[in-house]
Amino acid sequence: MTRSSRIPTVGEIAVFLSGTLVGNADLGVTGVSGLEEATAGDLSYVAGDRFNKVAMRSNAAAFVVGRRIPELTKPQIVVPHPAYAFVRVVQEYFCPPYRARGIVQPIVEGEDVRLGPDVSIGPFVTLGRHVTIGARVVLSPGVFVGDGCHIGDDSH
Repeated sequence: MTRSSRIPTVGEIAVFLSGTLVGNADLGVTGVSGLEEATAGDLSYVAGDRFNKVAMRSNAAAFVVGRRIPELTKPQIVVPHPAYAFVRVVQEYFCPPYRARGIVQPIVEGEDVRLGPDVSIGPFVTLGRHVTIGARVVLSPGVFVGDGCHIGDDSH
């Protein structure tokens, strides 16, 4: 778990994916893994019918599937595209958020520009005169900040 110390439940993940849940919604998911590598608490996915037998032998606690598998007694989240849905779960619940840092050139910077610590400024950003950018601010590529503007800490 990297995003939060709280363990997501199968039900919460089903809601996040807009999927249909078959089985116990309250089961906690502590990790993600492939069918054969999965351990108790892991969520895995079944890419197609040819993997049903492997899923039946898997130690995974729950599965993301393209259609309900009646023989599978563990919770299933039914979605149209299980591989894509699984990647979304990994990104949302099990990866640290992307935190870009630094300034990518080229940028246009007016006079008396003040930059806070740990800013992230994308290419082709224009900063007018007397601009103040707070700590940990993220300015996406192509942003224009006019003269005299102040952008507070942790803004995106």
